[in-house]
Amino acid sequence: MTDPDLDAVQSKLERATGVTDDEAARLLADAQDDIDDLRGAADVDEDRLDALAAAVSQRLRERSERDAYDGGAPDGAAMNPEDEDAP
Repeated sequence: MTDPDLDAVQSKLERATGVTDDEAARLLADAQDDIDDLRGAADVDEDRLDALAAAVSQRLRERSERDAYDGGAPDGAAMNPEDEDAP
C-alpha cells in the first residue's frame, strides 16, 4: 500500500459525495486516517492539510448530526405525537 498524500485525501473527500451512506462513511474515515498519518510529515503542505482536515471533520460532523437528527423515526413522524397540528 502506498503512503497517503494530499491528493488522495482530496479525492476521497470528493468521492464521499453522491455515494451510499456506508461508502461515504468509509471514504471519510479513510481520509481522516490519511490526515492523521500525514501530520508531521516533512514534505506536506500544512495549510492544505489543515484545510482538508477541516473539510473532512465538517463532513463527519454533518453525518453525525444528520444521523442524530433522524433518530430512526419514520419519515413524517411528529416530534410531539400529541400535537394534532404536527406535520
